[in-house]
Amino acid sequence: MITRRAVVFLFICLVAFLYFDSWRLASSSSTTPSVTHTPPVTQKQSIKLPPIPDFHKLFNYSSLSSVEWERVELERKVRIEYEQEMLGLIPRPHSYPVNNNTLLLRKPHLFLHVPKTAGSTLAYVFRRNEQFNSFLHIWYHPRYPRDHDGLLPGRKTVYGHFRYGIHMYYPNETCSYITMLREPVDRVVSHYYFHLQNKKDPGHALARDHSFREWLDLSPAAHNEMVRCLSGIRETEIFPTNTSLEIALKHLRDFGFVGLTERFNESLVLMKYYAGLQNVKYTKTNKGTRRPKLHDLPTDIVNKILEVNWMDVILYKEAQKIFEEQLKKAPPGFQKDL
Repeated sequence: MITRRAVVFLFICLVAFLYFDSWRLASSSSTTPSVTHTPPVTQKQSIKLPPIPDFHKLFNYSSLSSVEWERVELERKVRIEYEQEMLGLIPRPHSYPVNNNTLLLRKPHLFLHVPKTAGSTLAYVFRRNEQFNSFLHIWYHPRYPRDHDGLLPGRKTVYGHFRYGIHMYYPNETCSYITMLREPVDRVVSHYYFHLQNKKDPGHALARDHSFREWLDLSPAAHNEMVRCLSGIRETEIFPTNTSLEIALKHLRDFGFVGLTERFNESLVLMKYYAGLQNVKYTKTNKGTRRPKLHDLPTDIVNKILEVNWMDVILYKEAQKIFEEQLKKAPPGFQKDL
């Protein structure tokens, strides 16, 4: 059932669209001579808004958890800001000139979101910097041919919890992988407490019924999750092997951009140049609130995490080296943008 909130929002969008359309028609019938040269980026242009989404699905709040509610609210906010920018009601943010940007990655951009690496926050940034119908946020690895035929065609940015290999769905295009990695101990602690505090999360029952120490032995998510995602192994292969680590390292070195959660602001500004982001303002989302600080963890627990995530430790050290190389390539204005 469509709520009053959805109806009001739909009415506002409709009025804005009709106002814009009448303004466009009035402008086109003007006697002002047409401009023959290509207008600069700053000149206002007529832009046709994409179709309004299905509000019945978008505002079906009845079964949403607190995290899902927050995600829907962010999507609604993005839609409003996007339409305001298209209508010229608020200015579009200035970005680094594309023609001078030698770091810009070719699209489609494939953002591989490893769980608990600040990816949910970045999803909001990428969504509002991409054309509304060109962005896809998925929560699983696509299945062929169903998702290939119905979801991926025409998408210029695909973002989500898929594993390496999604580029195979784009045989005729050059894709660019992007990801964020996180210090393994911090990531594992965050992952456990995320499961624990979100009752509708698939991993909640395991975290609820076991202590953190027990969870480290039982959950595949506690064992080299970053290597699992980047190597592309299937869900049936519960624990990565030495071969998985070798494959993940090779894939990581081929990524178009690698960010670090611990250096989030630097990573975000760098992505202005690598991903062509225009507006990098963000609001932190999906942030756990019940987890202990790392310095409060018992030493034996930290050692246990390092022991069962030794592959992720190696992968993260390699990511740190790659990140430093990316910093060296940053344009002169990089420091001013921080």
